[in-house]
Amino acid sequence: MTAGTLSLGVRRLDERVSVVDIEGDITAASDDPVAAAYAEAAGGATRAVILNFTGLEYMNSGGIGLLVTLLVRANRAKQRLLAVGLSEHYRQIFELTRLDEALRPRVVRLTLRIPYADGPALAACYERGRVLSREDEPEGIRLEVELPRRMLASLEGYRVIG
Repeated sequence: MTAGTLSLGVRRLDERVSVVDIEGDITAASDDPVAAAYAEAAGGATRAVILNFTGLEYMNSGGIGLLVTLLVRANRAKQRLLAVGLSEHYRQIFELTRLDEALRPRVVRLTLRIPYADGPALAACYERGRVLSREDEPEGIRLEVELPRRMLASLEGYRVIG
């Protein structure tokens, strides 16, 4: 779908997840093509729609308003609306408008180093998250894990940066 300086592509990752690839500008004038792309992406058994902003060149307050409308539609349909590929500029705008809280994944992938003596933290990762890899090191167990975002604060001290 193309409208002015906006091009939208819809693709399915599987029967439950769709991606809307965004290239160009999103403004209030983008309402019809954005709504059509969302409707295509959200159909069927879709549980999550990912908005891929990698190709976004410009978005104004009208475009932000369109995203809020999509968020309301997704919530009514009991679907998740997620955003990926935002530039630093738009990431800051999403933080200011608090759209980042509504459009971010509920899980986060991170690397942790948990001391051998801290069994409860290790158990929490296995019980409430998804361990992707485990490596025993002299300082403790290094995990690559996907965890619910709400668990981050309790495990922040174990986070490996870099």
